[in-house]
Amino acid sequence: MNIILIGFMGSGKTTIGKELAKAKNMEFIDTDDLIESRQGISIKEIFAVHGEPRFREIEAEVLNSLAGIDGHVISVGGGAVMRTGNMSSLKRIGTVVFLDAPLKKIISNLKGNFRPLVGNTIDEDNLKRLLDTRYPTYSQADIIVHTDNLDIKQTVEAILHSLN
Repeated sequence: MNIILIGFMGSGKTTIGKELAKAKNMEFIDTDDLIESRQGISIKEIFAVHGEPRFREIEAEVLNSLAGIDGHVISVGGGAVMRTGNMSSLKRIGTVVFLDAPLKKIISNLKGNFRPLVGNTIDEDNLKRLLDTRYPTYSQADIIVHTDNLDIKQTVEAILHSLN
């Protein structure tokens, strides 16, 4: 069984994923890291040179390449599930967990970190619009964990409890 973490940028997928993998004695895969290693360039460069549509194609190819693996915690990019078919692909390879973080927590996590869709500047209104657009798709996850008042350890415990 694989555990797939989805959620908005800055929701803690990578951080939580690494800790969850340790707790479950599983391997951790971050699909963004996988994309960069396979393409030989950063995601920032993929967006700049090839644009978001090409990035989303590459992302879908990477997600599809994960079919057949087992025993992994997989963190996927915030927009990955928005492409038609990606959520179904993810559900075929594991249990999909949506880390539902409040906008305030997301903004705090994003400060000082470049993200291709928002750059280095945090525009709360734009983030809220993007999150509102994605929320219905995120909510199709097998498990939803509201991280509002949870630290990393508590979030991992909530996921483990939900999996049981």
